[in-house]
Amino acid sequence: MSKTQIATGGIADDAVTAAKATGFGKIGQVVVSSTTSNISTSSTSLAASGFTASITPSATTSKVLVSIAGGKGTDAGAGRVDAHIYSQTGGGGYSDLFKFIDDNNQNGSTYGQTYSGADLHTTNTTSQVDYQVYLKVTAGTIFINNDSQLTITLMEILEWAF
Repeated sequence: MSKTQIATGGIADDAVTAAKATGFGKIGQVVVSSTTSNISTSSTSLAASGFTASITPSATTSKVLVSIAGGKGTDAGAGRVDAHIYSQTGGGGYSDLFKFIDDNNQNGSTYGQTYSGADLHTTNTTSQVDYQVYLKVTAGTIFINNDSQLTITLMEILEWAF
């Protein structure tokens, strides 16, 4: 049997199928939030930093690619450092999305390095989703974004539901 191709323009609009679908994996919107301010904590449990970025997905089938990049430094006495991105939907409580810094003890020295992390978040909502940096240190004080720029980028990835 020979195969016949039918141009999608020849398919009636009320007979939409996967053959006429568009938008797979396209970027719906991009939100960028940056700061050059230092963010610090002496907390030994994960604590909100106050640095957030927000996006409102256009469809419940969308996903949000969350990425963060910047630099960091510690002061004398700082121990192990953890930094996470937490998410919150529609004003509910924050929940841990991913860790982007997981450092060994720095033995109290001042140092700096760049870092980055990303995660594809399934939101299942068209309500606003907030993403916030949470930090903790085992001792001393951590400074995230020490003399650098911290950027959170949110990209809505559109999906088409069958």
